[in-house]
Amino acid sequence: MYLIYVPVFPKIGIVYSNSINHSDKVINYIIRFSFILLLALYHNDIGYSQDSSLLNYVPPLDIPLSISSNFGDIRDNTFHFGVDFRTNEKEGYPVFAVADGYVARLKIEPGGYGIAVYINHSNGITSVYAHLNKICNNLSQFAKNEQYKKQSFQIDIELPVDSFKVKQCDTIGFSGNKGLSTGPHLHFELRKTPTQNPINCLTNGFSLPDTIPPEINKVWVYPLNDFFPIDNCPKKSYDVIGSKGNFILQNNQIILIPNFSGLGIEAYDFVSDTMRKHAYYSQKLFVDTIIWFETVFDEISFDEVGYVNACIDYAQKMTDYSNIYRLFIWPNEDLKFNKTIVNKGLINFKDTLIHNLKIILTDNNGNNSILNFYAKNANDSTCNKLSASSMSGTFLKWNEENLFQNKFIKIFFPKNSLYSDINFSVKPVKIAKSNFRAISKCFQIGDIDIPLKKPYLISFPINNIIKSLQPKLLIASVNKKGRLFSIGGNINGNFITAPAKFFGTYALFADTFPPKIKPINISNNKNMTSEDSIKIQISDELSGILDYQGTIDNIWVLFEYDLKNNMLSYTFDPKRFTINQNYHLLELLVSDKRGNKNKLFLNFKK
Repeated sequence: MYLIYVPVFPKIGIVYSNSINHSDKVINYIIRFSFILLLALYHNDIGYSQDSSLLNYVPPLDIPLSISSNFGDIRDNTFHFGVDFRTNEKEGYPVFAVADGYVARLKIEPGGYGIAVYINHSNGITSVYAHLNKICNNLSQFAKNEQYKKQSFQIDIELPVDSFKVKQCDTIGFSGNKGLSTGPHLHFELRKTPTQNPINCLTNGFSLPDTIPPEINKVWVYPLNDFFPIDNCPKKSYDVIGSKGNFILQNNQIILIPNFSGLGIEAYDFVSDTMRKHAYYSQKLFVDTIIWFETVFDEISFDEVGYVNACIDYAQKMTDYSNIYRLFIWPNEDLKFNKTIVNKGLINFKDTLIHNLKIILTDNNGNNSILNFYAKNANDSTCNKLSASSMSGTFLKWNEENLFQNKFIKIFFPKNSLYSDINFSVKPVKIAKSNFRAISKCFQIGDIDIPLKKPYLISFPINNIIKSLQPKLLIASVNKKGRLFSIGGNINGNFITAPAKFFGTYALFADTFPPKIKPINISNNKNMTSEDSIKIQISDELSGILDYQGTIDNIWVLFEYDLKNNMLSYTFDPKRFTINQNYHLLELLVSDKRGNKNKLFLNFKK
């Protein structure tokens, strides 16, 4: 049977179901009749073949759509996989299914997306609704039953097709701020169901009014030689002037480009307003009349989440938080959204002519910005090729395994963990004063301005550390202020080893301190009659919280965990808790990732 969806506004309600939203019966009958008539006419003209691409979406919110984050926005070490719809800085707006389908997945976690609902649709697309404050009644009850059955707040459940069917405009939940969200909003995604790759929803049925083309601030030139930055030929920026989609270089100067150089563009787009800078949709670099480099931010794979640092000037991002998009690729870079690449994007003029270069940026609504400029060969003999023998550190090749080792530390790079060959060094350093004392020497590993494609392995010897302390050991990075960030570690023989995603300062530490427990609205023997919940803060300074278990009168109860606020909260559940004005015993056991535990025992009246 061919599915045709009749667009309706969420206020009208559900067209073909008696589920959560109930619309005016008269309107419903009219729409039903229109739908049947359209369906009959369609069958008479076309037949029964199905083309699911004709599925029409409705907005997930019943307020004017405005975004605070765009698809493909550059975050710290990740892309933004969806769009963030504003909710007027409030929680509790109804969130609607954008089309018919079924709930395929339900995920609840302390961080990440918090509460997220995944709906599969007949066109091979999954819609995702995240950071919800709560989900609708029948789904909420199912989730709570699963949490009590598993005795775990965190659940991630894939559901059969027939479990929770939804109709377009069904209320599936309410907008919120759960998980690692920085404010009330709805995080919304469209994904290809088979691969779960997020796609750009603003070019797939959810376009917003936008007549403002992208803005271009600067062009950068990166002299490279075998993909090594050249010390005596540093990168250089050129200011751009213009507006309304037409840009030129300041003073209309001619850029001098050394052999084998790459370009970068410092630019951004406006979508809903001119206060927030967003990612644009596509970029094209033309060298004379040839498309030299093209990127289209239409689809992202979760396998490429960390590759964001490869498509920007990572060193500049670390310096001033700016996003400079590179119009060339590293030898070991294979991002899906790079569409056209000539000579890896590198420019190598072999003549003395002046060449026309053009960069076209396009946003989700097709608004273009064009930068026209001119360039010629710099013919600069000072940009000499570096050789491995001339480097002070260790030469690492991206397409080989690499091992560095001395008696204090061992570092292993799996094959393909680097984007390009690098000059690598390991140096002992002193660290800022910290609450924890390092057990090993502290080492600066690599250059923090170099991004990594995949984690490498750091190992410290532990044969000289007493056996009783070894289970408490972990490896942590140390920032300039002495703050520690644990990367964990597993013991294998005489070494503890942990994967590291970044270059930086690392050392070996021992976590022997239990987690902290701080009651917020409850104390021993307190009368909780006027309270509808119990709130307790938990935290751990080094290895991090691993688990917690709360019981009342020796029966497990559901404490929800808000990671960003380190808050546990239990809402009194009349179905599972008897309110009898008697005293009850609350027990809470909290464990960290190195086996340290802390307990809380309280009597309260309810």
